[in-house]
Amino acid sequence: MSRSTLRVLMLLENCPYPQDIRVRLEAETLATAGHRVTVICPRAAGQPWREERNGVRLFRFPYPQARRGLLSYLVEFTYALAVFSIGVLWRWGRDGVDVIHLHNPPDMLFLATVLPRLWGKRIIFDHHDLSAEIYQAKQTAPKAWVCCLLHSLERWSCRFADRVITVNESYRHRDITRNGVDPERICVVRNGPDLREFPASDLCEPSNAHEPIRIGYIGYIGRQDGIDDLLLALRHLKDNLGYRNWTCQIVGPAEEPQRLQHLIVDLGLADWVEWTGHKPHGEALRLLSAMDIGAAPEQANSLNDQSTMIKVLEYMAAGKPVVAYDLTEHRVSAADAALYARPNQPDDLARQIARLLDDADLRARLGATGRRRVERELAWSFSAEHLLACYRALAETV
Repeated sequence: MSRSTLRVLMLLENCPYPQDIRVRLEAETLATAGHRVTVICPRAAGQPWREERNGVRLFRFPYPQARRGLLSYLVEFTYALAVFSIGVLWRWGRDGVDVIHLHNPPDMLFLATVLPRLWGKRIIFDHHDLSAEIYQAKQTAPKAWVCCLLHSLERWSCRFADRVITVNESYRHRDITRNGVDPERICVVRNGPDLREFPASDLCEPSNAHEPIRIGYIGYIGRQDGIDDLLLALRHLKDNLGYRNWTCQIVGPAEEPQRLQHLIVDLGLADWVEWTGHKPHGEALRLLSAMDIGAAPEQANSLNDQSTMIKVLEYMAAGKPVVAYDLTEHRVSAADAALYARPNQPDDLARQIARLLDDADLRARLGATGRRRVERELAWSFSAEHLLACYRALAETV
């Protein structure tokens, strides 16, 4: 095997494949470049245990996903760590491995790679999420010792790896300043939409003057994702600002589905807001293409301010104007393609939505600006070059 062709083993715990879009794009990019890529990941209902998709080999395991509570998460992560430890040794012994690519969360997967690391195999830590900040955002009274443990695991993951991949410059700065990573060992590979999934010919015409304007939200719905603020903003839009000629479609799985349904009813939005639940990726993109405005209501906190929201980039790729709270990474992603509300103020979020409802030319201008921005610098094709450069540098040391 040439030095430019690497045997890559990816470990993915918190989402099935290909549902995790970032992991799918990374794996397929590496496979297209000639690397031999294998992914060990949880199995969703109906998926085969073994499969090859677009040059990527998949081995799936049963997935006892945590419900809620520390004990549940401890059981889930301990089980996953045992599965990955066995899986790493199995694939290493059977096919060989040059690089083990870890996708967080959780931040303990490096423990499954200690033996290969001692044997000289290369480790990549792909820093998707801030685990401690996610925990804090989900809990009303986060425990200090849990935060300390999660910070420590993140730091150990970064220092254990030969290379760290981050999703943006905010994460890169954190890993340098807080986790002590040499800047030379960090590569930024942004989340970016694959423009093949957003062809310009599929961009829908906007609603005409006689149809309700379609507001949309696409993505996972957890406590940290701001859906409560969006619904409060929509109530203010309807009841206080007097706007009625709109609808809102919320697309994605919810962490607390019954609470979400009750909240829609309790706020008097049942005739305006539809929650579709989970939709396959292709169908979700079809629904996105029919929207007129994309909403990103994530509140300002230590997690969201530093995180890149893929929904914002997908809205832009689909040519939709964005309305969002004024967060650091929202600005980095959307720039002039969005209207920004004062953080954590649903009333101002409603006012920005109202501006878009009132002005079709503004909607069109922001949508076109976002689409150009993706085409020129934020599409996955640009991120893929950074990923391949990281692997080329690593191949020099294998």
